[in-house]
Amino acid sequence: MKEKLSKNLIIQILFAIAVVLLIANLLVDRFNNGRKIKRQIEFDSQVTPAVADSIFLSTLKSFNIKDGWIKKSKSQKNSSKPDLFLYNIDIPANLPNILIIKDLYQNFSHTKLKITSKETKEDQTSLLEIYNANKLFLSALLNYNKDISHLVGSINLIVVLPNDIDSDKIKPFLDLNRSITYLFTPSNKNLILAEEIIINKASYGLIIDNNIEELNFKIRNNFDIDRIENGVNAVLKAFPNYKLFYFPKEFSPNNKIKNVFKKNKIRTFNSKIPINLTSDYKTNFNKIFNSYILNSNPKDTLDLVLDSDNFIKIIPDLKMISKLGYRFVTY
Repeated sequence: MKEKLSKNLIIQILFAIAVVLLIANLLVDRFNNGRKIKRQIEFDSQVTPAVADSIFLSTLKSFNIKDGWIKKSKSQKNSSKPDLFLYNIDIPANLPNILIIKDLYQNFSHTKLKITSKETKEDQTSLLEIYNANKLFLSALLNYNKDISHLVGSINLIVVLPNDIDSDKIKPFLDLNRSITYLFTPSNKNLILAEEIIINKASYGLIIDNNIEELNFKIRNNFDIDRIENGVNAVLKAFPNYKLFYFPKEFSPNNKIKNVFKKNKIRTFNSKIPINLTSDYKTNFNKIFNSYILNSNPKDTLDLVLDSDNFIKIIPDLKMISKLGYRFVTY
């Protein structure tokens, strides 16, 4: 009997201990959760409202947002919170708000400030707010306006590739995901290159000069008309997705060659028609390139021919140029 009682007592004691441990565990969890809720978001003392406003406005300027499209809220003048910046901003309908918001996140990434954005489904207006801890520094409404445009010009970039380039070396160019035309000499080897360019949704053109080695693709000034036509037809058959043919400054086609291209309604460029930037510039090439872009006529397409070395130099500028509202196009 005593043995049975002692067993029951042990069971009761163990049960009581288990209950106590369970309650203690629940209390600890509740205490920890309470601490998490009450913990303050860290305030960034290095960033004032004016600094946040400056970063915000410089981001808008990088997208060529005009001063007339940026309106400060009138209520701010008599506000009890003079350090709160309120904006109502017109955004061109052809410039997605998400691109601006993405850049804002990046430009504020070195701070502890928090950016929130909400978009309405009806008119796709975005409400953007910038907080330092729990303090609102800036609020902006980004409104699409169909009466304004982000497009300020069109650029047709034509890049001359070296003769020995292969599909592996051109991959970094194609990864840019830009509408660019790449020029190369017609050859059986470059059939693979042409395919690679088309697969990556870029464009290609063909260089006609005295460096064409394969007999069926050769086009020379001293050929008779039949042989010129055979050469042109062979190139057209092998490279049907061409955008244009290019005659470099080392090759000046005679009237027979010009007439064959004209007869086939082929778009041709020579080194004098587009702006030719294939030389070895000793000064700052990026400055020269950007001056052509910024001074171009918005109503016309700016045709620029570059060699691959100069093209590599301006690759970092392509994103900035796109953000300003210039569109890369091909024929």
